[in-house]
Amino acid sequence: MTSASSGTKTSKTWAGVTTPPGVCTASCCTVPATGAVTVVYELIKAKLFPRPIKVGSASLWVDSDISTWIEVLQMARDANE
Repeated sequence: MTSASSGTKTSKTWAGVTTPPGVCTASCCTVPATGAVTVVYELIKAKLFPRPIKVGSASLWVDSDISTWIEVLQMARDANE
């Protein structure tokens, strides 16, 4: 991954795709335990992960959608403790 500053936010390059600040690719959304991009798409198909925004052939996610998804998982975890 490389970064390029753009004011207070940073654009990112993942696997040769540069994303604007505030969005990410499937590569940066991979499940850390497996690192498999296919897991992300399986979760989307099961409606358990935010759908991407298509830009040409690239799939991009808004950072706030991912943050909200993580917060929901944390609340579910905490409710079950």
